[in-house]
Amino acid sequence: MISQPIATTAPDQHLDAIENKLRAHIFAMRIRLVDLFADFDKLRSGFITASQFRRCIGAAYDKGVVSNLSQAELDVLVNHYDVKKNGMIKWRAFVDSIDKVFGAKKLEQTPTKYIPAPHEGEFRIINQISRTTVWSNYVATI
Repeated sequence: MISQPIATTAPDQHLDAIENKLRAHIFAMRIRLVDLFADFDKLRSGFITASQFRRCIGAAYDKGVVSNLSQAELDVLVNHYDVKKNGMIKWRAFVDSIDKVFGAKKLEQTPTKYIPAPHEGEFRIINQISRTTVWSNYVATI
């Protein structure tokens, strides 16, 4: 039996585009997402409500409750990270996904792990987006 490669579905591609948009902003502004989300997770369970998740995204964009993401984009994130389908968002998985832009975690446990160079793969796209974001912010302040 020949196995077929799993194709990336349109929702997955849309999710990647949304996360890349967030990664570019987080990277350009050097935001520590874990601090924003941990404040809402008093029991340190790794889960927060969808409303708290939306507020954290808004805080990451430095506009309080409002973010630069559309309602549909936020819904895609909420649906993807609501793993139990009970309205509780697995924020640790989200933060780990976004923080990939800063490099690999726990390298002391796997020191031989391959880390792609910034000019390889998705990080090249993120760097180009973040440079554009920083440049547009600079031009806007002049």
